[in-house]
Amino acid sequence: MKGLSAVLALKISIPFAILFSLGFILKPDSALDRYGFLAKPDDTGSWRGKKVSAPAEEVAVLQALIQLTGLAMLGWVSLFMPIVRKGDEATAKIVCALLTLMRIPLVYTVLNSGNDALVKQAPLNVLLLIVSAAGAFSTGKPKIAVPKLDKIGASGKAMLGTAAIGVVSILPAVLNPASHMIKFSAEGHTFHPDITSASTLVVSIWSLILLSGALGRVAVIIGGNKKTIYSVCRAVTGYFAMFSGFMVAYKTLASHTNSTMLT
Repeated sequence: MKGLSAVLALKISIPFAILFSLGFILKPDSALDRYGFLAKPDDTGSWRGKKVSAPAEEVAVLQALIQLTGLAMLGWVSLFMPIVRKGDEATAKIVCALLTLMRIPLVYTVLNSGNDALVKQAPLNVLLLIVSAAGAFSTGKPKIAVPKLDKIGASGKAMLGTAAIGVVSILPAVLNPASHMIKFSAEGHTFHPDITSASTLVVSIWSLILLSGALGRVAVIIGGNKKTIYSVCRAVTGYFAMFSGFMVAYKTLASHTNSTMLT
């Protein structure tokens, strides 16, 4: 992939992020079927086994996690598109480098999942990893120089604050996704074992995507281009508004929220 610019690498990543995010958000039930999350693993570890007979409210929590994963992918879009629109190659190289590092544990999680459908999708993840790596090192190593706070403006400081909150909030889920699932249930409630297994895998992927989004905002700040920082801040603000709206709507409209806790 010689000659692949960092901006072009982000352009290539955007449609995949949009495609998967919309599929997860609009059709979470189809995603559960496609990836076999509601099928009990057989003796060989395959997820394409017997259908799980779990309570409907627990399946709904799993569907919500799928939708949250789609929303996390839209966070990537809100990060990439302003950089592409500005044509900021220097910032794009730093973001591509960060994306490359974050795709490694994502690919590992997919390959180690035991989920046949996810494993078959691994080549696409590897290809996108290679694309981001090619973008990061297209014209030498990314130039990383941490700017002073007075050089990044109010937008940069706001993004730095939200990135710090994001990292602190999501890191426990990255390190221990199984224990994070406790937050999704009412006190004393125990999830169906197969729902717990599938949900833990989804949380692992979701949390890594959210962490990469938070660190990606730091990468934009390190890029030091105030116009790009401002544009990304505006896009991320819209993304946060959408994410918050989903959480409020879910807690307000979901029929099972008396027995489970999403927030």
